[in-house]
Amino acid sequence: MFYTYSRGLSFKAVNDITRGDIYYACKQLGVHANYRGKVSFKPVPDSTGGIEYSFSDDAKGRVKAVSFGLNDKLDRWDDVSFDEWEKNNEVVIKSDRNIHTFLKSLNGAPLFTLEELEIWDNCFKTIGLTQYGNYPEITDLYTCERKY
Repeated sequence: MFYTYSRGLSFKAVNDITRGDIYYACKQLGVHANYRGKVSFKPVPDSTGGIEYSFSDDAKGRVKAVSFGLNDKLDRWDDVSFDEWEKNNEVVIKSDRNIHTFLKSLNGAPLFTLEELEIWDNCFKTIGLTQYGNYPEITDLYTCERKY
């Protein structure tokens, strides 16, 4: 079985990013043609920040997420209900902050693709996160599970 456990894209915040901005990004990802009706998105409820996938056929226990690698002491990313993020102007990522994402796709979740990273890149531009540096190599997006 293959999985993704790799560095992702790097972003720079060109303005303060609020909870409302992250809510908007989650909603925009969810209505994209590649995801509509199959996946919804919500903030990862831990101090590192990020966005996780919720599959409509959740029974399989698949895990897929983009971690932001934040530090709770610097950024306000904690476990609150998703609805509390809407229209919330509390800053969760300060302007000029660099974010180096990490991609996780485990337990049979679909692997990340370069096309998918482009969708995230375009979505994040709308909230003030500008991608910089190189995209990961396609071979970085899948790893074979070892059987001993």
